[in-house]
Amino acid sequence: MDKVYVTWEEFDSSVKLLAERIKQSKVNVRNICGIPRGGSIVEICLSHLLSLPVTEFLDRENTLIVDDVIDTGRTLENDYHDGYVIASLYWCKESSFKPYIYVNQKLKNQWIVLPWEYKDKVIQ
Repeated sequence: MDKVYVTWEEFDSSVKLLAERIKQSKVNVRNICGIPRGGSIVEICLSHLLSLPVTEFLDRENTLIVDDVIDTGRTLENDYHDGYVIASLYWCKESSFKPYIYVNQKLKNQWIVLPWEYKDKVIQ
């Protein structure tokens, strides 16, 4: 599997672009919830950029669900499929689940390593 290391600058740019796409989509969301773990970081960033409160209580018609990477789609396909607006920084087209909004497309054989996950490489 090929590792793709994302820098903080690339992460910031992707989050800002995701926020812009959410704004342009004119979806009616009043709060935001991130899929634990990586989605939590995206959730906080988008909460600030979109002025949306963070919630743990999911209202299907008004909650934006966010994740960092949708790879296989298994995390989202069972619990988050009907009524939610789903957004992600990275999406694999072979996934069983397609988000409403995403920024980057990843390949099936790629492993996205986000800045807070660096263990085997130091990036300056």
